[in-house]
Amino acid sequence: MPHHCQTILFHCMDFRLQKLIKKYMLAKNLWGDCDVVSLAGAAKILADGNDQEKNFLLRQIRISLEKHNISQIIFMHHTRCGAYASEYEFAGHQEEIACHAFDLAQAEALVKSHFPALAVRKVLMVMEDDRGERAKFITLPPQTDKFIFNFRLDTSLIPRK
Repeated sequence: MPHHCQTILFHCMDFRLQKLIKKYMLAKNLWGDCDVVSLAGAAKILADGNDQEKNFLLRQIRISLEKHNISQIIFMHHTRCGAYASEYEFAGHQEEIACHAFDLAQAEALVKSHFPALAVRKVLMVMEDDRGERAKFITLPPQTDKFIFNFRLDTSLIPRK
């Protein structure tokens, strides 16, 4: 008998986020109706990983689509992420948010090129403390030419470690 769920959720593996992610999933009626993939940096690999890494994530989506007939993907990033902090030295909070939004838009574009029928939602968890006890969830707008045009970010301008 086939098993169906509506969503595959990619989130960061950071242990501090577990309670907040569960709270989000419960609020969005995803708990028990969602495939979950936990990776350092979540969709960051789709934005700047090598082909092998990108194909690994795309394969997870393909399996979820074929086995569980998903209709949407949620990419959830968070501020104060170690995968980003190990690579970039952000000048401030806004620059960090802009980098996440840019990477999420790139991930969406790549996924849409492979799975055009799937809806893609991009969520940024803005952490309000270092322990992961409080955060705000921001849903970023769907990719549009206008959004991408107005949101060019040259990550080469962000100092790398």
